[in-house]
Amino acid sequence: MTSEFKNKFWSNLKITLKFIGIVLLGLIVKIVIDEFEEDTVEDLTAPFILLAFIPTILLGVFTYTKLKLSSLNKFVCSLIFAFVISLSILVMYFIGVSLGSTDINLPLAKFFTAIVFVSTAGIYLQLPWEKDA
Repeated sequence: MTSEFKNKFWSNLKITLKFIGIVLLGLIVKIVIDEFEEDTVEDLTAPFILLAFIPTILLGVFTYTKLKLSSLNKFVCSLIFAFVISLSILVMYFIGVSLGSTDINLPLAKFFTAIVFVSTAGIYLQLPWEKDA
């Protein structure tokens, strides 16, 4: 890895983790408050399952940084980025199914994969929102 890649990767990771941290913290607090309000406090560790997305986030930042430093077409890069993120989420889903957390639901998996693919392709085309990010 080049020094340019390392610097850009750490910069992108720092910005991403700040945003994700704020969102996850708010989501976790909201879930816990809702559980207390509805008297359904069964397992307060359940919101922390959201932390399972950290490998996908790291893979996404790595892929994003590599693609931004490449000379590939912006639209091709967005498709590659969307494919990597979608595949990562699908792998997480099938790992969860194999661990017995839920039954496999292929129509739902296909639906969410399509949504994730389109969303991440669009996000790649929009990023960075700042010139020096």
